[in-house]
Amino acid sequence: MFTKKIRTLTGPNYWSTKHHSLIVVSLSLNDVDKLDKSCFKNFFKTFPLLLCHIENVEAAITGEENFGENLIKIVETTVRALHSNTGIPLDYLLTKRISEKKVNIIFSFREKRSGVYAAESALNIVKAFLTGNNYDVEKDIEKLKGIWEDNCFGPSTTSIIEEAKKRNIPVSFLDDEGYIQFGYGINQKRINATIASTTGAIAVDKVSDKHLTKKMLAAACIPVPEGEVIDTIENLKDVVDSLKFPIVIKPLDGNQGKGITTNICDEQTALNAFKRAKEISKKIVVEKFITGCDFRVLVIDNKFVAAPKEPLPPLKEMENIQ
Repeated sequence: MFTKKIRTLTGPNYWSTKHHSLIVVSLSLNDVDKLDKSCFKNFFKTFPLLLCHIENVEAAITGEENFGENLIKIVETTVRALHSNTGIPLDYLLTKRISEKKVNIIFSFREKRSGVYAAESALNIVKAFLTGNNYDVEKDIEKLKGIWEDNCFGPSTTSIIEEAKKRNIPVSFLDDEGYIQFGYGINQKRINATIASTTGAIAVDKVSDKHLTKKMLAAACIPVPEGEVIDTIENLKDVVDSLKFPIVIKPLDGNQGKGITTNICDEQTALNAFKRAKEISKKIVVEKFITGCDFRVLVIDNKFVAAPKEPLPPLKEMENIQ
C-alpha cells in the first residue's frame, strides 16, 4: 500500500506564490503494483457520497495501464469531494510528481485542523477501498463538517480575509485561534479575529500563551527549548519518551510561576506535576529542562529599559507554588 506524510505550510512556499496556507500530502507508490488494477472503475460505485458536486469523475480514470496515475487522481478527487460535501472552500489543488514513484498532492486550507483531517480521511478512504475493507465515508464527512464548524472563522474575520485576497494581499494563518498576518516584512499587519496589531491588545493576549510565545520566538531564530502542548496523561508519556528527562511541566496559560514544576527526572514526579498544572489550565506545556540564568526584560514604548537577573527558587519551593 502507498505510504503517506502530511505537512502543513504557512507563509511563502515552493508550491504557490498566491496561496500561503497549504496541506502537502506526500505519496510513495512503491507497492502499488501489488494491488488489483481493475478496481478503479468501481471506486465511486462503492462510495456514492463522493460523487456529490464532482463533475466528469469517470474522466479521471485513464485506464488499467496507468495504475499510478489512476491512484493519484482518485486521491485528488476524493479530497475535492470531501470539501464539496462539507461546504469547506477549496481555493487551490495541485498534483506534482517528484519522481516516478513519489507524488505530492497540495491543497489550500482555511482552517488547519479540518484541512489535515480532510487529507487523512481521503487517504484512509482510498486505502480501505484498495484493500477491500469497509469504510464509513458518511461518518468522516460529518466529523469533518463538525471540525470546520467548530473552528472556522466568524463572518467578520472571514470578510477581512476575503477582502485581502481580492487585493492580492498574502494571508498567513499563524495559529489555530484566528491570529492572522497580512503581507510580509516591514509592511505586514496582523489581526486576532478583528483586533488589529495597531493596538497592544494582541501582544497582551498572546504573551499569556506560553507555547505560542515560544513559536514566535523560534520563528525569529531565538533558541527555545523543545516541547509540546498536551491535555492527557497518555500524551504525557509519549512526550516524555520523545524529550527524555529532565523536563519542565507548566500550565499553558498560567502566570506568576503558578503550577510550574522544574527539573523533573522521573515518571512519578512528572505525573504529580501534570496533575498540579491541570488544576490551573486545561492544556499543559511539557518542555526540555534547560539550565541557565533567568532575566526579566522590561520594554516601554518599544524601547529596552532593563533586564534584571532573577534567582530561581529551589525545586521544592517551586513545586509548592499554587
